Amino acid sequence: GKGAELGHSVLVVDGRECTCGRHGCFETYASATALIRDTKEMMEKRSDSLMHKIAKELGKVDGRVAFIAAKENDEAAIEVVNNYVKYLSEGLMNIFNIFRPEAVILSGGIAKEGKYLTDKVIDYCEERFYGFKRTPRVEILESQLGYDSGKIGAASLFFE
Repeated sequence: GKGAELGHSVLVVDGRECTCGRHGCFETYASATALIRDTKEMMEKRSDSLMHKIAKELGKVDGRVAFIAAKENDEAAIEVVNNYVKYLSEGLMNIFNIFRPEAVILSGGIAKEGKYLTDKVIDYCEERFYGFKRTPRVEILESQLGYDSGKIGAASLFFE
């Protein structure tokens, strides 16, 4: 019932508390919830950030705020995005080491950032993951099916 909960593998020992009760889980650092939390924390520190204006225009702080501001060269937003990319990439590299997949497909709201996100993740992994140099490369792709990709993939296992 709880197999393959990769989001609950620990990425930061004694890190932030996760909803599962553990501390430092992958999803605590590399989920949309984590990105929103980090965006809000940075906004509290940096009243001069463009993220305030963007959040006001959107009517809320969501996963797009930091990315929109980062694309406009807002330093605070770039820091948030780079931090998010770091944790996402490190978690993915753990998955690469364990499973050696041919590809990883990013889905969900943040994946809608497309190549802006995937290029950053690929660059991070290329710089730091020995597997990109010495083993078959893991493709990092954005989902073409959005939020339904997991359901469609699971259903395809039963309807071949």
